[in-house]
Amino acid sequence: MRPFRKVNPQLACRSIDVHFPRYDMTKEKDCLIFKSILWALQRQLPVEEEPLLAKKHWEFLYARSIGCIGLLKLHLNRALNRALKEGSRTITLDHLRQTAMSDVRVKLALRNALESEAEFVEAEDADAQLLALLRKPLPRPSSKAVPGQSEQDQPQSSPSPGNQKPGKRTPGRDSIGLKPDAEASQEPADAERAAG
Repeated sequence: MRPFRKVNPQLACRSIDVHFPRYDMTKEKDCLIFKSILWALQRQLPVEEEPLLAKKHWEFLYARSIGCIGLLKLHLNRALNRALKEGSRTITLDHLRQTAMSDVRVKLALRNALESEAEFVEAEDADAQLLALLRKPLPRPSSKAVPGQSEQDQPQSSPSPGNQKPGKRTPGRDSIGLKPDAEASQEPADAERAAG
């Protein structure tokens, strides 16, 4: 979804970014929440014996899901499917290893996640950068001179509407057609023709 946020300036200004961050292993609070979610998921697995995933294998599952619950759920579904096909009483570490994403795919997903997260981090001097950009004078458009004409012969550009006094009409904006008094004089004639 990231590219759609910046398709054009209007979309960028009219949309709101809602970031659902992955659980960060470097933060103790995130680790506790991840284990809690894993514990809740392991209790829902339809096997005879509840696997102790949150207690024994949470680091392996974290590493293969990069802290994303969606990837974790896909992994657990694949492991459950394998365990049920084998007729196993519970999900074991072997089931988890056999159904885990390869390290190449995990690294690719992690690289993408880190790039995405970097877009949501604002620079410390963001305000100063914006003010510097806003203070830059805009380049003045150069008037294109027609070759062979002097400056006096160059066509004079008409003043822009913003430079005129309020209430003053711009030349060439009058409606074309019958004048109001001409329309009034033609109405009786049209009525006579209609009456026949």
